Amino acid sequence: MKKRLLQLVPLAFAAVLITVSFCVWSYTEAASKPQFYFRVNAANEASVIGVKNIRGTTLEFPSYDNEGRRVTQINVPICIETEALGAVTHIILPDYFEDGLNALTPDLTSLSEITLGKYQTVFDTLMFVSDMRTENANFNINIPPENKTFMLIDGCLVKGEPGYYELVHGDHIPDGVTVIGDGAFYGNTEITEITVPKEVYKIGNYAFGDCSNLTSITLEEGVKYIGECAFSGSGITSLDIPDSVVEIGGGAFNYTPMTEIPDLGGVTELPDYFFSKCKKLENAVIPEGVVSIGKCAFTDCYKLRSVTFPSTMRLIDTLDIFWYCFELENITVADGCFNFYSEGNCLIDRADMSVIASANNAVIPEGIKAIGKYAFACRSGIKSIVLPDTVTRLGYGAFLDCSDLEYLYIPASVVTVDEFVIGRYYKNTLKIYCEAESKPEGWDDDWNWYDHEVIWGATRESQ
Repeated sequence: MKKRLLQLVPLAFAAVLITVSFCVWSYTEAASKPQFYFRVNAANEASVIGVKNIRGTTLEFPSYDNEGRRVTQINVPICIETEALGAVTHIILPDYFEDGLNALTPDLTSLSEITLGKYQTVFDTLMFVSDMRTENANFNINIPPENKTFMLIDGCLVKGEPGYYELVHGDHIPDGVTVIGDGAFYGNTEITEITVPKEVYKIGNYAFGDCSNLTSITLEEGVKYIGECAFSGSGITSLDIPDSVVEIGGGAFNYTPMTEIPDLGGVTELPDYFFSKCKKLENAVIPEGVVSIGKCAFTDCYKLRSVTFPSTMRLIDTLDIFWYCFELENITVADGCFNFYSEGNCLIDRADMSVIASANNAVIPEGIKAIGKYAFACRSGIKSIVLPDTVTRLGYGAFLDCSDLEYLYIPASVVTVDEFVIGRYYKNTLKIYCEAESKPEGWDDDWNWYDHEVIWGATRESQ
């Protein structure tokens, strides 16, 4: 052992000279004890960056490194023993632990119990549980008497003051909880139904994420805020949202089997990824009162057939809004909308008379001045497109991967064409007929990305 230590000293010294943050290596004489590796940060606190010689089912992390520094983090380990971690059922965290536990969780496949640090004030349930590869992300939590931040109520981990508790982790909502924290139920496959009581005003990010067997959620009047991906990956097919709700975070319903858009309570602005990847959604009717909708709202809704926008709609971010909606057949805008209208299964912005989105069998109406970014991207069923003489601009990716397109006519009125208007994936040979004699100066050099055949000096009758 002495000879080995002597050999390591020069290497450790060299590492200190080369790097700003240095490693302190700990060796334990007793073979039955784990050996930990540390790194010191700028605050002169230690992080566990590795562990070996793991034995038994309990793994207790040290609260101090071998120089007496507090251990506050557990970062991505080195020299990790994957099989040994898989046998661990109980971990004991350092007294001053702050974050980084998720670095270990992919290999803690048998974990069923966690003991918090004596003075620990942070427990990021979402970061920890989201990386677990256990059958059910549910475990018991022990709290040392010295810890005054967290407490257990009915077996659930909470923090805060009586009557204003935040649920950190649990399998139900105890009395007195007003906030359901980020990831509080994340990955829990045992719960099938739950009622969020009127005392709860906020549901955190991913609060019920990946609760795949959760099919029924009742929100009582009183909830105001629903976080990002709050129900993502859950099993809910419908949800009644009370009028008290004023904000819904991005992706709140993505990856769910929901079949329709619910009444949205007091929500007027729909976030990014609102209903993305809802593969059973067929008919989307956005309620009256909604004024805006974020990007990628319906991305990857493979079975989506129709979408209706309300008369109150003022702002639509069409970036990938219908990307991979292969069965989209109908786009409708309610009468009385000042900003948008629909014609020929095209969604049209009145401000600049541009087509900003389209359905599969869209026909560009007369009077249109521009084809917007990704307006026809990934549309199927359209074999022929003849642009009206009023069109002057084609936006980025306008016809990108419009898979069935065989014939495209571009009149001389089009003076500006952005890059990647034409993409790669077309089922048949695509021919592009341009009235201009040669590429106009305002056309990007990469407008025809994969050099599909172009016939210059063509007429509408050319084919």
